[in-house]
Amino acid sequence: DRDVTGVQTCALPICFGVDGGFGMTTAFFASVLLHEAGHILLATAHHTPVKALGFSTRGVYLRREKAQGLAEILISAAGPTVNLAIACSLIYTEGRIGWLAQMNLALFVLNMLPVKGSDGQRILAVLRERSMLATVPARR
Repeated sequence: DRDVTGVQTCALPICFGVDGGFGMTTAFFASVLLHEAGHILLATAHHTPVKALGFSTRGVYLRREKAQGLAEILISAAGPTVNLAIACSLIYTEGRIGWLAQMNLALFVLNMLPVKGSDGQRILAVLRERSMLATVPARR
């Protein structure tokens, strides 16, 4: 479906038909797995143990130990950064690939929002913690 400007208006993979819908659902799922792979790669690089990768009714999740300071920010930002990179690399495409670009951009934005359990919330918590430490006067 397209609106009067020619922009794709259907956000669901089913709009691409059964075959196309299956393919786009698979591509979207691959984007989510690449998001999690970004976290795993950075966690491994910063020697932060990853405990589990799983699926629930809320989506895909990764359980890992909390890193300290900048490492936690980098690990938390790695997944959304993967989605942003995918979106940017596909942004000028149309049809199914254009839809995938839009979905990856949506994944980036939604994951960076500072809501409970999100990557954005983890990043904000570290920044808040660092800000509080900077304002505490040193004892003499």
